[in-house]
Amino acid sequence: QSGVESPSAPMEIAVIPDPGVTLTGRVSDGEGRPAPGASLTWRANGLTAEYYQFTQPLSGVPDLTGLQPARTGYVSALNFPNPTQIFGLDPIGVGVGRNYDVRFHGSLTVPAAGDYQFQVDAQSGASLRLDGAPVALNSAITLTAGDHEIEAIYYQSGDGTASAQLIWTPPGGVPGVVPPSALTTFA
Repeated sequence: QSGVESPSAPMEIAVIPDPGVTLTGRVSDGEGRPAPGASLTWRANGLTAEYYQFTQPLSGVPDLTGLQPARTGYVSALNFPNPTQIFGLDPIGVGVGRNYDVRFHGSLTVPAAGDYQFQVDAQSGASLRLDGAPVALNSAITLTAGDHEIEAIYYQSGDGTASAQLIWTPPGGVPGVVPPSALTTFA
């Protein structure tokens, strides 16, 4: 009922800073001296997200070749369900308008060799690539144990119920969202 307050038990939540926003510090050698020109690679569980804005509605996954993202970010997993717009029109937090595309990419760690099935649940549409090759959604693909390059492209067109989830079914397992522990991003 609108406007009525009801008490609830206190809850403890963990707030985790987004490591994809800012990385600062200095690189030093074993004795603590600055190491000018040193290269630093950042690694975290999750995927890099590149957000592309379009002025016209999209009818399919667009070709992003040569396009620059409106912004970039980081997600811990591709898990943005949005039944009946309970989380609004922009549950992913894209913030670039009604017509957009998001390219999620990084590395997928496969725990055991075997046949995996992938599904991308998306309101408007999506595509998936592993090791640079397109993956037919809802069909089995044989993967070796270890790391595989992953790219999921999700697009949203208009005012629909924006939502996106990357689901996998491991060999002998049950379908579930690909967990952050199986995803790695580099910067």
